[in-house]
Amino acid sequence: MPVELGAFKHRAVLVFFTIDETGRVVDVLLPMKEDLQLSNMIEPAVRQWEFEPFAVNGQAVRAMTSVMFVSMGGGVMLLP
Repeated sequence: MPVELGAFKHRAVLVFFTIDETGRVVDVLLPMKEDLQLSNMIEPAVRQWEFEPFAVNGQAVRAMTSVMFVSMGGGVMLLP
């Protein structure tokens, strides 16, 4: 039975990920994996995201960034 992120009340999970030159997520790092079920839900979701690639001097480059998933009972907020 699938579990929604909102089921994890009052939790915060910091996720680091790398965006490649095409804007796809290629690496996902969850440094605090104390809740394996939650981590197993977040990682595949982040891998599906697509972005405008980061650019330096007009050239697309890989970049690492992060987002904080915050569960507040009825829903989830993403904090950059």
